[in-house]
Amino acid sequence: MFNSTWNQGNAVTGIINLEGNIAFTPPGRNTGAWVAAQEGWRFSRPFENTNYNYTICDDNLDGYGSFNLDLIKEAINSESPENVTIHETLMDAELGVNSIPGTNYVNINPYTQTIYAAFNSVVTPVILTLIDCANDYDLDSVSTDLEDENGDGNLANDDTDNDGIPDYLDNDDDGDMVLTEFEYVFDAGRSLDEITNVDTDLDGIPNYLDNDDDGDGVLTIDEDYNGNNNPMDDDTNSNEIPDYLDNQVALSLTENQLIKLIQIYPNPAENFISIANQSEWNIDKVSIYAINGSKVKELNNLNENDTIDVSTLQSGLYLISIQTNNQTLNYKFLKK
Repeated sequence: MFNSTWNQGNAVTGIINLEGNIAFTPPGRNTGAWVAAQEGWRFSRPFENTNYNYTICDDNLDGYGSFNLDLIKEAINSESPENVTIHETLMDAELGVNSIPGTNYVNINPYTQTIYAAFNSVVTPVILTLIDCANDYDLDSVSTDLEDENGDGNLANDDTDNDGIPDYLDNDDDGDMVLTEFEYVFDAGRSLDEITNVDTDLDGIPNYLDNDDDGDGVLTIDEDYNGNNNPMDDDTNSNEIPDYLDNQVALSLTENQLIKLIQIYPNPAENFISIANQSEWNIDKVSIYAINGSKVKELNNLNENDTIDVSTLQSGLYLISIQTNNQTLNYKFLKK
């Protein structure tokens, strides 16, 4: 939507820190006038949560429920869960005293409470939470109690697309840019009478949990051939079947489509840069060139969490060449 009466039609979307000196914006969304439809961006922190979250349904809405301590112990250390102890207070956990006995624990504080798991002198906070599962928290039409995909009773550890958001809070459970409500419910819409686990490619994984809905080897998110961040309106062979549901269509990604899935940040950078890779392919090689064309750094086979040290580079503009899936993507970044 374009609003010419506000800020001369210029708009920005992104995320900024509290001090206002660090910000990240999606490509093409940080200046000028732009148009979007069916578009959304998700931002996540570049580190893992050190807590263990345990969320269950509060069936009688009194704020109390039974939590499986064995499940917590298995999550803390799957190789020797019998050596994990659980305590009501941080001090007890640090001292290794007054561990909670038995298998089940009923919280003493209503709705939310933190207890502590100790193993090998490391203490992990365990956040116990009770929620009203009659609420559809992510408005995806899937009942909250059905979003315990692994069936262990903990809603907080089901994250099908590994985006850091549990399925019961995520309106795109498989991260394919097609909202769950459109994959879980057949063509007619959100009528509860017509809900069915649609499985287009008959692989046993319903579409709302399947990131390749038609089984053609191309991820649904990559079948956005017109590049508008919405795979639902792509029908390249005009047979009235969206490409992401049509296994007769498996086009290769164009450079413009792939470059949206692989981004570098922060930019400008001072000491380190990272690569946010949302594609299905690994990064084979990263080369950094000075503006005069000389290569100043090269790295091979980068992992998802690897960072690139640019602290020794002189200030100025650099070119980054990323090789993946037999394609070469080119970016610019500013070294502060």
